[in-house]
Amino acid sequence: MSLANPGRGMAGAAVRKGATAALCVTETVSYGVLYYAFGVLLPAMERDLHAPRSAVAIGFSVTMLVAGLLAPSVGLLVERGRGRSVMTVGAAIGGLAVLAWSRVTSLAGLYAACLAVGIAHACVLYEPAFARLARWYEGANARNRALVIVTSCAGLSSLIFAPRTAVLEATRGWRGALVVLASVLLAVTVPLHALTGADAPVAPTDRPRASVVDLVRDAPLRLLAFGLACGTLMTIAVTVHVVPFLELRGFSHEGAAKLLGAAFAAQVPARLLLDPLRRRLHERYRLALVLVMQGLGVASLALAPNPVALAVFVVLFGGGTGLSTLARASVVSDWYGAHGFARMSGLVALPVLGARALAPLLAAALYDATRSYDLALVTLVSLAGLGAFAAVRAEVLRAA
Repeated sequence: MSLANPGRGMAGAAVRKGATAALCVTETVSYGVLYYAFGVLLPAMERDLHAPRSAVAIGFSVTMLVAGLLAPSVGLLVERGRGRSVMTVGAAIGGLAVLAWSRVTSLAGLYAACLAVGIAHACVLYEPAFARLARWYEGANARNRALVIVTSCAGLSSLIFAPRTAVLEATRGWRGALVVLASVLLAVTVPLHALTGADAPVAPTDRPRASVVDLVRDAPLRLLAFGLACGTLMTIAVTVHVVPFLELRGFSHEGAAKLLGAAFAAQVPARLLLDPLRRRLHERYRLALVLVMQGLGVASLALAPNPVALAVFVVLFGGGTGLSTLARASVVSDWYGAHGFARMSGLVALPVLGARALAPLLAAALYDATRSYDLALVTLVSLAGLGAFAAVRAEVLRAA
């Protein structure tokens, strides 16, 4: 039965809750397959394709670049009431792209498959999901509760999928693992997206469309985008490279994948337990707090495999990553409201796309040059500090 039109014109709260529950499932599966699998399978792809790590990592850079470039257009489609179609088609593209990824025999083939995965990223991950939630829940408190619910469920995707991807690789090879993951993505997410129903388009307004000119002229928005870009670069670099990093420190492949899963699963208790505390802080420090948490977590990796250092990494990096997702959504919605959320989120994503594309390649290039991740760790921690400063400055200027 269709969860018909869960926007302002829907029949009741039950339908809205059903559509939100569907997003909980689809975001969990989509992140597990389209986002976390690459880092787990990176060493195996490197060996099989006989390519340096930096060359293989470019594949994830392609994915991030394509997703960022498409973000504004996807936001406009969601605003026009086409969110269901965008996410349903995107899920289908994602499943087929992962199947194509499983068949690649060259770097060119990998990049082509990752380009298609990037299209799916733009269509099914948090940005369009958040935009739809902002449409369904117009009240700030209800919208924030929905964001916490969906992101808390999706935060478990690493714990569910990262170790299982490693097990699938051990038993079926990295190609066989991708076939299984693609099948799960297609079987679960495509029908659920189709069931969420159509959204009513946003009523037209006399306000001009957001453009790159707004980003250039608006100093607070520019600083916010820079801070988010620093955090994004750090998060994606760790996501792609923490498994091979931990293997260098003596972990088994499955053990490293489990730690990756635990780190990102820490997003869930952070959102449930720490977000109320974060929201009690003065607004200018909220995003800065989570960037500092992430930076301290990354810094603790320098002491791996010390168990205390690894616990600090799981708690601070994972918790900070979970809170940063909510902070990003809440800052944009607080600044621009529900009607401007989709457009402005897409606009902020433009500077972030450079960070997304650069992150896997930067860490891999530093590794290839030094055969160590030490310089990469220093770079990522420094970016956390810069991002925190920019976030505070953005809020100061916005309030002036």
